[in-house]
Amino acid sequence: MRIYLLTPASINILRSRTYATLEPALMPMALGYLGAVLRQRGHQVKLRDQAATVMPNEKVLDEMVAFEPQVIGISALTGAWHGIVKLVEQIRLRLPGTRIVMGNTHASFFAEEVVGDGHADFVVHGEGEETMAELVDALESDSDLGAVKGITWLDGKKVILNATRPAIMDLDGLPYPAWDLLDLTAWRYQKIPLVNLKSLPLPVMGSRGCSYSCSFCSQDKVVRQFRTRKIEGVVEEISTMIDRFGFQSFGFNDSYFPWDRETGLEFCDRLRTHSWCGDVKWVTETRVDRVNDELMAAMKATGLHAVFFGFESGNQDVLKRLGKGTTVEQGREAVKIAHRHGVKVIGFFMIGIPGESREAMEETVRFAIDTGVDIAKFAITVPYPGSHLFDRIRGRKLSLHDCDQFTSWFDWTGRSEMPLWATDGLSGQDLVGIQRSAMMQFYGRPSYVFKALRQRLFSFKEMVFGGGILLSRLAHGSPRRQ
Repeated sequence: MRIYLLTPASINILRSRTYATLEPALMPMALGYLGAVLRQRGHQVKLRDQAATVMPNEKVLDEMVAFEPQVIGISALTGAWHGIVKLVEQIRLRLPGTRIVMGNTHASFFAEEVVGDGHADFVVHGEGEETMAELVDALESDSDLGAVKGITWLDGKKVILNATRPAIMDLDGLPYPAWDLLDLTAWRYQKIPLVNLKSLPLPVMGSRGCSYSCSFCSQDKVVRQFRTRKIEGVVEEISTMIDRFGFQSFGFNDSYFPWDRETGLEFCDRLRTHSWCGDVKWVTETRVDRVNDELMAAMKATGLHAVFFGFESGNQDVLKRLGKGTTVEQGREAVKIAHRHGVKVIGFFMIGIPGESREAMEETVRFAIDTGVDIAKFAITVPYPGSHLFDRIRGRKLSLHDCDQFTSWFDWTGRSEMPLWATDGLSGQDLVGIQRSAMMQFYGRPSYVFKALRQRLFSFKEMVFGGGILLSRLAHGSPRRQ
């Protein structure tokens, strides 16, 4: 069968060149694996990352029509849902006989509405490789759809949720992602702001699932079991992809990597056996309670360029409410360890956590400044579908389409955007003002500007571009709901 796989762009990306420039674009690992599995089974596959190419919907539709797919697979994230609905309307008109399959978190958590309202013919839940392969086989052979585990579908006028599919336990048995199906020259792939890491990083999966249950994350609901690959296989994949495509950097898509000291040291030992070790830079996200001097030194020696830490807050009571399982002091120590070994630190912080006071938010900003993290991202808290935070607001009867304003990172570059939800005692307008103030306090310090230019965290052009946008938005004040 001919199968067209799509990572759609959000409305923000399509309508704002500024937003598209400042937001990172990463290669879609889920569709990379899907494409590889489907092609391995003899199907003809086309993969389009609209989020990276920023291809207008009209051109995407033209490409679909020219390809004549029998199945279209769409990765449906919450932030892109509004645009997906409009795109599907056109697909139904121009390709009326094509089956539409959706996966990923938004489609999965609203599966009954997605299928019942005709936005998709099928929704794939959880990991999609085995499910999608079986579904396509069933469609091709016109066999029993009820036997395909892990899907929601429409039987006549009745929405059917099939039996749950178990998690894939042998991650090493999956083929390498089909990166050759992607346009690796897409302009947003070349604009990834990773502290002067200018080359497109190869995405790497070392594990799936998560051992933790943070209230703002849906990871533990999407894939509950935490499973790991063999480190030997991970390094072999990295080496193969470097040889095949010429990647000069790579980064992990795991919830956190390394998972512990032993596997981290083994990973570094295996990297050292390759001639490119040290020349090829890498980045990873991990937890502040998973690093020490021995491990950081080994990672730096093998090319670690930067580490991402999800600090979330600089207030201990807030961290407890989030279920992070870490302390403010562990966060401080993690930054010291990284900097001692010359590793850059990118910190993720949240503004407007339920029950959080203005004073607690100010503590978070002071934490980011005092610890000396190299780059700070202050995100307005979003209760994404599937998270425990989302469960807390379900009393508002949020539906499939109420999430149009949820974005992967609130569009601080816009003048009229407004968060859909705000914590008690504060309005969305308040949160936008606090977010912009936090960014100004952090990035507007003369000492930080000199440091950023000296260490080449940003180019002078990037500093002027981002600073100009922020100052402009501050001058216009916080956006108001229309």
